[in-house]
Amino acid sequence: YHGDPASCAGMPGLAELLADPGLRAAPSLLFIEIKESGLAPADFAAALLALLDANRNHVRNGRPLFLRAFASGLPYLQAIQSGLQAYPMIAPYLRFSVLYNQNAIADVAAFQSEIAATVAGNGFHMVELTYQQKHLIGLATHARSLGLGVGVWTIPGSFGEAFIAALREDVDELTAEYRIDQARIVVEDANTHAYLNASGCASAADATVT
Repeated sequence: YHGDPASCAGMPGLAELLADPGLRAAPSLLFIEIKESGLAPADFAAALLALLDANRNHVRNGRPLFLRAFASGLPYLQAIQSGLQAYPMIAPYLRFSVLYNQNAIADVAAFQSEIAATVAGNGFHMVELTYQQKHLIGLATHARSLGLGVGVWTIPGSFGEAFIAALREDVDELTAEYRIDQARIVVEDANTHAYLNASGCASAADATVT
């Protein structure tokens, strides 16, 4: 269930998932989306950080863990960030990402200002946009200029390979419902003969394009 239900009876909790031997041994980076809506941010942050500190296989050098949330969950990301000083063994390996819905802000300049203030301004690491975002490449380029990583969500299972192939050169992370083994093949296939990106041009009068 993609939310914060009052009860998850019969379903594994985060502690059980993190204890899974296969997941613990995997090299994959984990992305955990914060959906909490009941606990106070400070209480939730304390509980989550204690759990992650007890599962350092998932939060270590070479395997950073990403915590993501929409703007409504921003207080939780901020509380977790504030609580990190008490967990020096995992603090260097936690990353923070803010998700935005499709065309969350219609005006591009306002959207850029939002990314600068909310994501970069909080010292977070990544912004994640929908794959249908109208100004995706421009926003991604702006985010990169701020030193941020860029993710895209959620590539559909149907024709997922087309979207993955189209975006693989311009983003750092893809969330996909497309089969992961097939997605990896599409991402890694060395079949690009030429790649053109004019987003670095200052104006139409620029003499060269990357």
